Amino acid sequence: MEKKLLLIFFACWIAHPLVCQNRTDRTSSRAAAVAAYNQATALSQYLFTGGRYHIYDRKAETHQFFHSRELQEGTLRYDGRDFGPLRMLYDTHLGLVIVEQPRNGYLVQLQPSNIQEFTIGGHTFLLIDQDPVLGKGWYDQLHSGKTQLLCERKKNRIEKIVDRLVEVNFFERNRYYIRLNDTYQEVTSRKKLLTVLGTHKSAIKRQFRKQNLVFREDKEQAIVTAVQLYDQLENRL
Repeated sequence: MEKKLLLIFFACWIAHPLVCQNRTDRTSSRAAAVAAYNQATALSQYLFTGGRYHIYDRKAETHQFFHSRELQEGTLRYDGRDFGPLRMLYDTHLGLVIVEQPRNGYLVQLQPSNIQEFTIGGHTFLLIDQDPVLGKGWYDQLHSGKTQLLCERKKNRIEKIVDRLVEVNFFERNRYYIRLNDTYQEVTSRKKLLTVLGTHKSAIKRQFRKQNLVFREDKEQAIVTAVQLYDQLENRL
């Protein structure tokens, strides 16, 4: 009889942690389900209330999007809340941020006034809305340090008639701004770049020669290189 009681006790002792573990698993699963529901509710409430976005000019050789016509992974700060990762597009012709509805796969254009910041393709776009030099809009932050480098990315849509058919192309029209001493200045030429960063003009020229950088051939890389070098030299002072 004692042996039977010992066996029953031993079996219960082994089973007890399993029961506790099952309860813990159920609690964790319930918490995960609640979190997923809350996230889905937030996404539906805050993001997917905009209008449907339909990709236009699909047959054009060029496209209206930043970086790629394929959906890219990104994040955003929308109406004071952070969301992501999401599958996104940025239409630089119309100035629209588009997200994919994960459940149905259709595209939704977000309310521009509710977007404070977003990332896409490894680039961070900031909303600038109260600056005497910059127009209101999103700017790609290419460098942030003692100086800041922003790029306003736009694409113009051009139509022309070829063999009685309308041919559409999109052309980039990027504008670059350096903030120095709390003031933004647009950089439109090599001369303007060297004037803005005049303190280290000679070092920048040497770096351009070292890297065989020609401003008119690769404007963005030249400006990024110059600003990064400027900050490195300033930090040594």
